Amino acid sequence: MEQKSSSKIYVINGQPIPWSRPGQKGPIRYDGQKNVKLMMCIGINSQRDENDPLIEGPLELTIMFYFKMPIKNKRNYHSTKPDIDNCIKLIADVCNGLLWKDDSQITSIIAKKLYDKNPRTEFSIKEL
Repeated sequence: MEQKSSSKIYVINGQPIPWSRPGQKGPIRYDGQKNVKLMMCIGINSQRDENDPLIEGPLELTIMFYFKMPIKNKRNYHSTKPDIDNCIKLIADVCNGLLWKDDSQITSIIAKKLYDKNPRTEFSIKEL
């Protein structure tokens, strides 16, 4: 089976942010991350070629979360909160309708949380 690949790496500068559950006040539900998601969409959209169609088939997401390095760091891997699955979920949700149709298309994820002097999130997509 032939694989299509995308070598494009998308970068979101700043400390990685985890997805948070929508809030609720009485019968009204709200998305407390609406502005964060909007800013991420704008940043990602500015990095993509506007002629690229949405990915419609299965895909693999490779994602690296780089957290600000603590002053006294002896490890490369970030093993404290936030949880990696919540960080992945925010990126997956933000890219819905922007890079792919729906995050249900993600069939494989390669992800790491690391420390770096330059906090950011980097990800790439490979069509399967």
